[in-house]
Amino acid sequence: IIEASYTKSPITAQKLLAKAIDLADSYNLPQLQFESRVQYMLVCFRSGFHDRSLATFPWLLDYFKKEPEKVNQQSILVLYITAINGVTEFPNISLDQINEVLEEMKTYYLKFGYSLKEAYRISRHAILEMGREDLAKEYLDKIDTALKGPCINDSPASDLFAEVTYLDHLGRYKDAIEAARPLFKQSYPFDNLNFPPYTALLTSFVKTGQMDKAVDCFKKAQQSEFLTEFNHLWYTYKFLFFKVLTRNFDEALVMFKSSIGQAVGGHAYGLSYLFYLASSFLLRQLLKEKNQTLTLKLPKTFPNFNPEGEYTLDSFQEWIATEIDRLEIQFNARNQNDFYTRLRENHLELESFISSKKIDLT
Repeated sequence: IIEASYTKSPITAQKLLAKAIDLADSYNLPQLQFESRVQYMLVCFRSGFHDRSLATFPWLLDYFKKEPEKVNQQSILVLYITAINGVTEFPNISLDQINEVLEEMKTYYLKFGYSLKEAYRISRHAILEMGREDLAKEYLDKIDTALKGPCINDSPASDLFAEVTYLDHLGRYKDAIEAARPLFKQSYPFDNLNFPPYTALLTSFVKTGQMDKAVDCFKKAQQSEFLTEFNHLWYTYKFLFFKVLTRNFDEALVMFKSSIGQAVGGHAYGLSYLFYLASSFLLRQLLKEKNQTLTLKLPKTFPNFNPEGEYTLDSFQEWIATEIDRLEIQFNARNQNDFYTRLRENHLELESFISSKKIDLT
């Protein structure tokens, strides 16, 4: 567990913690069984492996219900926050199920004496992940009227960071830039998880005709060891899309090859969808030059799996296009709106802003 906390690679950390879980289980040490699973869930969440994170949650919750005196109350709230950050990434998790988890979290906030303001903020983030702006407005009213009290993570900058991200996804690019202004002031304490939203603003600046500022944001985001080491698929998708926009095709192809296996693995289908949008943009640009064979490391569960790892550019692009269509239909049905269709339309519109020549990003 300690070794995992110091490693930079999220994959290595997951393997170490999985080993810790096996050891704790084999010796039947309940508290270590709990602690190793908590750390595993958090590491998986932070690196975008939401399937693994969510799969760990029921065991932890069951342990807490059996041994409540042995578990810190804050730990349970942190686990609910973590779970809620992942439930929207899977279209087979229904709105009713998501609402059930939100209500459970609210119940524990009340039971443990923590402020519902935070519970409503977290719930609102989940609602915005599904593009349900109407319901998100209702949560704003709940946040305003809820009583103040202790919070697990009272971070205005972190909340604003999330808000900027959603505004960008919703296509409200000018609003995203305006909302981000306070985050660039030194009054906010920045750390690995709390810094100006350089990555989120890449597309906002491009769409508003400020490519120079977008390039500056990209360079600053790349300076963060946190972002470049932990390989979260959301950041990868943003960086990949921007590399294609600036005609850095060789670098984009390297990034695509290193991350496509994670996307195909289905660890968070919402993130996979975004990554596929950026990947489709790249592959269509490469096809304009010539069809070629791609050597890709994909899981054996891939529908057209080739043991040799070789796939033609055009056939793989066709598969990605089909997968985009499939996920879009499923997410729209679950969300009961056309949010994923709008995401695709926004990206297709952004593609028209591709640079006429390669832009140096070093």
